[in-house]
Parts: sequence; C-alpha cells; structure tokens
Amino acid sequence: MGSYADSTGLGLDAAPSAQSSPDVFAPVTTTLPNGLRIICRYEKNTPLVAINVMVRAGQDQETAQNAGIASYVARTLLSSTSSNTPDQMTTDINAIGGNVAAVRQPDWLQVTALTVPDKFEDAALLVTNSLKDADFEPDIVASAKDDISSEIDGNDADLFQTAYQSVRNTFYGSSLYGLPSLGTLQSVKSITRSQLLDYYRKNFVPSHFIIVVDGDVTPDKALSVISNDLDPFPMDGRGSRHNDSIPILPLPTSDFKADHMVQPDLQEVVSMVGYQVAPMSSPDYPALLVANTILGGMKSSRLFTDVRETRGLAYELGSFYNPQLSSGDLVGYVFAAPQQPAPGAKDTTPITQVLSDAIIKQFNLLKTTPPTDAELARAKHYLIGSYLIKHETLQDRADLLGTAAVGTSAGADFDINYATYINAVTAADVSRVAAKYFNHPAICTIEPDTNPASVGKD
Repeated sequence: MGSYADSTGLGLDAAPSAQSSPDVFAPVTTTLPNGLRIICRYEKNTPLVAINVMVRAGQDQETAQNAGIASYVARTLLSSTSSNTPDQMTTDINAIGGNVAAVRQPDWLQVTALTVPDKFEDAALLVTNSLKDADFEPDIVASAKDDISSEIDGNDADLFQTAYQSVRNTFYGSSLYGLPSLGTLQSVKSITRSQLLDYYRKNFVPSHFIIVVDGDVTPDKALSVISNDLDPFPMDGRGSRHNDSIPILPLPTSDFKADHMVQPDLQEVVSMVGYQVAPMSSPDYPALLVANTILGGMKSSRLFTDVRETRGLAYELGSFYNPQLSSGDLVGYVFAAPQQPAPGAKDTTPITQVLSDAIIKQFNLLKTTPPTDAELARAKHYLIGSYLIKHETLQDRADLLGTAAVGTSAGADFDINYATYINAVTAADVSRVAAKYFNHPAICTIEPDTNPASVGKD
C-alpha cells in the first residue's frame, strides 16, 4: 500500500502553510503592556476573517469536587454579558454569520469566530465583550448543566473513552489530566453560577490571552480593533490565580498495575497501552510525533503490519499522541472479537493479554530497532501531508497557528515551518525518545462479562 504522501504527490520539503501563496503574509505578533498577545496574519483576497482566542485556563485548577468547570464555563460563556441578554447575544451572533463558539481544551479555553471582513469589527467586539464581561445568566447555566449531565451519561457507554480515561487515571490520578473533561455527574451537579463567575474572573485576564486574527484584514487594523476593545480591561477583582507558570509533570519511575474491566453485553474487547511522555513544549515533541506515526499512526505502521496484517488479531487499531502543556501521553490500542484463536499463544491466554502484549512489543521494538530509511520517509510524508490538509479552511489555519503559539517552544514558527521541524528528526532521535519514555506502561483491558452476578470492575 502506498504512503499517504505518495497519493498526494507531496514531497518531504512541502511546506504546510497557507503562506506558500503570494497573497498570504507572515504573521505579525504583538505583545501589549498588559500581557495580551495578538497574532495577525493577513491573507489578502480571502473572503473571510477568523478570530481565535486561546485563554490559559484548564485542568490545572480542577479537582474531584469541581471537575468539568472549564467545560461548563465554555458552554455558557457566549450566552450573555452584563449589557447583552441571551436573546440579544443570539441576534448579534447571527448578524455576523452565526459561526461563534467556545470550546474547552485540556489546558486552555478556545473562543472562535468566523465572519466576512465587513463584519470583523462587530465580531471582534462580540468576542472581546465575552472575554471581559460575561455574566452567566442563571437560566442558561441551569440548561447547560442538564446538557452536560446527559453528555456524561453518553460518554460512560463509550468503550474507547472508558479505556483512555483509565490510562489517564493511571498516570495522573484524580487531578489534572486524570479528571474527565466534562466532569462527573456529581461534580457538575454541585457547580454553582457563583463558582463559574469566580473561575472566569480568576482566569480571564489579558495576560492569559493569545488572540489570532487570520484572513482579509491587515495587521494594523486587527491590532487597533482588538487593543481598543480590550482597553480598558476591568481588572477589579480579576486575575487572582496564584500560579501562572506551567508545571512539567515528572515521568513515572515504576510500573503500574494493569486495569482489567468487564462489561456486560460487549461484542468486542479492547486493549489499550499508554506511556506518559513529553509535553508539546519539549524539544522531543517532533520526534514523538514521528515515533507515533511509525508505531500506529498510519496504515503502514508497525502495529498495523504486525497485529492486523500478519497475525490477523484486530479489526481496529492504531496509536495517538496527545500532547498537552504539562505532560503528554502516547497510546496504542487494539479492538478485536472476544473469541478467536491467538496464534502462538496457549489456549488459556486471554485474548486481551495477547493484544496488550502485542502492543507493548511494538513499543519496545522501537527502542531496539530504529526505523528504516523507508519507514522514516513514509512517516514524515504522512505527517507533513496530513498537517497540510489540516490547513484547508481559514478557521483551521487560525486554530493551528494559535495552538503552536500557546503550546510549543517554537511558538507560531512551529506551524509556519512544520515541515522543517519534522524533517530534522532522525532514526536515532526516534529510538532515543522511545528509550526515554516507553518504560512504564499504563494498561487497560475491557472484555465481556461472562458472569452475570459480577460487578463492573476487577
């Protein structure tokens, strides 16, 4: 099977950036005296303008008692301000095209707006007013609580999410990334409007904002509009966070106990194996991206070749690298039928153990068997090509530029020159990061419950 890059015709030097066009100019970054960072990229003749705000407010402030509060704030942020009722906010959002949203990421809350150039000033005012003047109208808060609770119930039935949450709990316990992003039914039920306002006032201050403006608006205009909208900023009672630094979590130094679950009425089994690795700010970030792609991130990966094509053990498998600001995790997974012969295994070996052993084997082999030149080239082609395609829409380009700015050590340059960073990774780099990080796995297996009297978890 040909690589992704073979099918697209992309070369290793392909630059995954809208800046390959002569009508796209290099981003201009400005930091205001109040700490606000504004990144403006002028894409001349683009019929739209995207606004993307990254607010440093994430799981570092959540506990078991208030888990999900960042998601709750995101759901209610754009509903009203002290000067705009929910109905007026809806009218204003529709007037600029309706493409306005707030979503929660693990380490930041993201506010996005997409509009036409003529409506840029209106869109910017709507977004900035929400950043400084949201009031979390009580009826909206109550309605959002019901919606989040229903979504939590749905996630509890998701096999993939259950296994991945187990892996994250193993690494991070009942704090930070170990907490479910939406929270629990108990925590969401207990969160009050007063707590939402307190969280908002502590975190929503200019020094926690990165604002990306991308599209058909000049940097001078974008900077003028955004800075005027956020000056003055009501700092009275705001910004009482005690720690603005980003802690890097230590790596595990000992093995973890495997988590084995049983669930009734399952028609499949899943084995998931993860390792705690570096955050996106680490110099190892590009090498970990390549390592993940070789391991299980593409159809010609080692996991796919060994577990599915050679051994015929799985119908769905892969790996993914989830980089955050304080840590990261790189996870391999296999879904399979619950009853099937396992080549080379004793009849008494559970299929879930066979699968987890197969995943661990490929992680370990990456330490001792460096990627071949062909593997390395395929992985780089795939990463560069995939990243290029992710830039297809203006909103995606603004999102990727902002993510690089808030999370990577290279800042916005990581997005602009992504191919350069990926191409610099060597086979030795891949083996080095494998040896450094793939040592203490978190293992979760889930299989059908064959004992009707048993309870959910061993």
